[in-house]
Amino acid sequence: MARNAHLDSGRLRFLYVTWAVLETMLFGGLMNGWASLVFILKEDGLYRDLCENNSSLTLLGNGSSPHSSICTEQDAMLNLWFSIATGLRNIFGIVIGLIIFKFGTRVARLLGW
Repeated sequence: MARNAHLDSGRLRFLYVTWAVLETMLFGGLMNGWASLVFILKEDGLYRDLCENNSSLTLLGNGSSPHSSICTEQDAMLNLWFSIATGLRNIFGIVIGLIIFKFGTRVARLLGW
């Protein structure tokens, strides 16, 4: 009987590790893939209205593509969102770490759903 409990414990640990890796791959990419996301957001024209009538819009090349201009206000706004997201991630990481330490993983996971 004790041997089966040991095997089940090993299977559960493998399941926990697999689940954690899967969650990291699915939800951890925003901070790691920010440069690619900024490229897409600029292509979609997010915060482009900040640069249209502004002297900070610098054209590169012939100016025929949406990627041929640099706008410091657009870059500043996207950098602000990245800074806010990173700060909140760190703050909530500390909070969830304290909850895990005090109450355990199960309570922390239930609060996350």
